[in-house]
Amino acid sequence: MIDGSNALAAAVKETHVSTVFFVGERVYKLKKPVTLDFLDLSAREARERLCHREVELNRVLAPDVYLGVSGVLGTEGRRCAH
Repeated sequence: MIDGSNALAAAVKETHVSTVFFVGERVYKLKKPVTLDFLDLSAREARERLCHREVELNRVLAPDVYLGVSGVLGTEGRRCAH
């Protein structure tokens, strides 16, 4: 349990393809499993490829901001299949 003195400020924002979590000084972005006219992110592998490409492109201008890509673990400690 986190007491009030250690709690981090948090916020959530949504885009058409992502859910973005602002937690303290960090930001976490999850790609949504969506299919649009111009983009198909229905498969986990497609979302993962897009995340890696986004980090690769954005590190050119902000190398210390984009730390990398990580899978999301479920309650059992296994990688989520979605």
